[in-house]
Amino acid sequence: MILPSVVVAINNKIDIYKPDNTGKYIKIEDDFYEFSGVGVLNGKLIDSSIDFSRLIKKTINDIDWIGSSGSFVSVVRIKESIYIMPDPVGAGMVYFYKENGIFMASSDIQSLIGCLKLNNIYLNKSSKYQAILLGLNDGYFGYTSYENIKSIESGSYIHINKSGVYFDSYGVEDFISQKITYLEALDEGKLNIEKNIYAASGAKKAVKIAHLTGGLDSRLVYSAICSNDSLNSWLIYCSGRDPYPDFVTARNICASTNASMTSFSGLLTENYPKNLKELYRLQSSACNGMIANMPIHAGMSNNMNTIVLSGGYGECYRGYWTQASDYPVNSIPGIIWGMKSGEDDNSIISDSLKNELIENLKVFFREKENSGWSKFEALQLLYLQHKNRYFVGNIAKIFSNYTARYDPLYSVYGFRAAFKAEKSYRDKKFVIFDLMNKFNPLVARLPFGTTDWPAEIKEKFNLGTLEWPKNLGKPSSINFLGSIENNNFFGSRSNSLRLPLPAGVSPWQWGLYKEAQLECLHLLESRKDIFDFLNKKIVYRILRNDLKNRVQIRQVFGLMYSLIWLENG
Repeated sequence: MILPSVVVAINNKIDIYKPDNTGKYIKIEDDFYEFSGVGVLNGKLIDSSIDFSRLIKKTINDIDWIGSSGSFVSVVRIKESIYIMPDPVGAGMVYFYKENGIFMASSDIQSLIGCLKLNNIYLNKSSKYQAILLGLNDGYFGYTSYENIKSIESGSYIHINKSGVYFDSYGVEDFISQKITYLEALDEGKLNIEKNIYAASGAKKAVKIAHLTGGLDSRLVYSAICSNDSLNSWLIYCSGRDPYPDFVTARNICASTNASMTSFSGLLTENYPKNLKELYRLQSSACNGMIANMPIHAGMSNNMNTIVLSGGYGECYRGYWTQASDYPVNSIPGIIWGMKSGEDDNSIISDSLKNELIENLKVFFREKENSGWSKFEALQLLYLQHKNRYFVGNIAKIFSNYTARYDPLYSVYGFRAAFKAEKSYRDKKFVIFDLMNKFNPLVARLPFGTTDWPAEIKEKFNLGTLEWPKNLGKPSSINFLGSIENNNFFGSRSNSLRLPLPAGVSPWQWGLYKEAQLECLHLLESRKDIFDFLNKKIVYRILRNDLKNRVQIRQVFGLMYSLIWLENG
């Protein structure tokens, strides 16, 4: 069930409206506290408005906002002031409408749309935003899935009083730019992440699940759990399946460290989608078109007695995009977004939208340069404040409508450490290896499945230098009746396929992409307007040909998702 959120509205006077599950909006007159999402604030895991209200004794300054983490939005009315305060990076997005003397804001875009309709304001879904999702994989620069609705900037919050509406700053960029050595920042980041793990481990939840794969980010979370002596509190879940390398690696890590596994992802489903079209309709309904191909859909049910730890924000400790700083700004869109020119241009988005995004990127770099940030640092900010925020932030916040999800690697202190590392260090992903060794060197030394690290990294960090113990058994397994997600229409297609698959393509995608192509061609007959923002030639090329390129196959599914979102309502 999607949880509605309050809407703060200003039309000659300030009002707070709380929507109920019947679609009615109730005006709130008294002091008010709302908290949506999951976060750690003042050392406590918070996932309810009641728990959040207990943190505020007199003012919002009772909370250490820079030290807080998670994907959440809080709304507070104290006397004559209203504050709409997301987490410090803005992973929990705040959406707002500001036109013709009317201002409305909410953490839930659908609640905002409903309140606007009560005021006879009707907005269209944004084909432009869906094209951005297709072309860049994530949202950027304040765009949202509805026209005339924007998201507030990363690192900011809204303060409303009788004098007006103010977009204030948490000072995250000032904090990150403080003079501190890399090693000092690394130690503080490690302590902050450990506090996050400690708070999550102490949460009053019946079931605690930590995701683990063969990759780096979830292993970093796992090493932090081990360093906190909290492993016995958690069941380990791997989304991969035996005999794929992800699952085998996760299973062997658990067996080597005496952890228990589960096949329960933490999500419960009431209504299973019968086909891909229905799945995408339920997914887009759950996330209001803000993110494509996520693991959540509106057929799921609330399961708030469970908390799930994931590896979101781990990429912020790695060297994504940093090597692009070696090139002039005009070349960066081609490196980070794959945008090319001339005959090499195979971008799915139109030239006009491409130019608009490139201009936004140039403005971003100019603003950061004027604030004293180098190109190398600005690229890290772009990843944190836009790409990772739109992707991980949206997934975590929407996930938490159904099951509490928390990303303990979200740490402004940890992000600061990554910014303090020299470029050559960041380019080689050394920051994440430093953290892993500080948390638990044994976890770092266990094998990484199919990954073979360069000799320099192996020697410096002892990565993957151990072999699995001989006669390694299987970890204990704890499961829950009726808890296993079962998408039969995926499994039936996957099980009949011949291996190997094209690199990076999942079995179900390989089995269903032809069907998705036909569905897209059908949907496009009534949605020609999307070609205002898409490259028509490229679109029909990927829909009318056999494909083996993983990017193109994923674009087919992304296009189908977007067209279904635009079609419904």
